Amino acid sequence: MRKVFPEAAHGYYMVHLAKNLIHDMKINVSCPLFWSAATATTEHTFNECMQKLLDIHEPSYQWVTRLEKERWATLFFPGRREVQEMPITTLIEMTRGKVAEWFYKRRKLSLKLTRILTRRVEDIFVENRSKCL
Repeated sequence: MRKVFPEAAHGYYMVHLAKNLIHDMKINVSCPLFWSAATATTEHTFNECMQKLLDIHEPSYQWVTRLEKERWATLFFPGRREVQEMPITTLIEMTRGKVAEWFYKRRKLSLKLTRILTRRVEDIFVENRSKCL
């Protein structure tokens, strides 16, 4: 992932985390506080939500704090979490651009080839040919 998208950061999908929290804790009261902490834009608000979660249901607090907050809390996330808010056309255009970049690089490399086959394919061909003899 880092090789292809060097600036990408991996985060957890909040909908799944919220569902897992409800499922594991068998209680729904902690979920709104979890969402509030996840979407907090200041450290004060984040800490306030986490404290309320601790006060209301300590097992839920323990469940949430075992997760790396950099992977689920917007405030601490090292990348951009807004991808799900982008229009689908923007996401598709970003993907198309990355694929076009890959094809362009591969084409540039292929123009430098002096043989019909690539080295890897030629090695496979030679290996298989020797097995047949």
